[in-house]
Amino acid sequence: MSFKKGDRVTWSSAANGSWKTKTGVITHVHRSVRGSAPERYEVTVPPALGSTAKPKVYTPRTSALKLAED
Repeated sequence: MSFKKGDRVTWSSAANGSWKTKTGVITHVHRSVRGSAPERYEVTVPPALGSTAKPKVYTPRTSALKLAED
């Protein structure tokens, strides 16, 4: 599946034995120079409401990304 800049996506990731579901907005599409490599997506996840933290930027596995339901 191909995504474009501005799409809202969701994915699950595991760390330290626990799974988390993250939702963010695609901010950059890294196109492959070679035709065989898949595209990579840079996704920005905003902090929780009321938090003073900066948004986090992830590069999740392309196969794990799904369009988020609003």
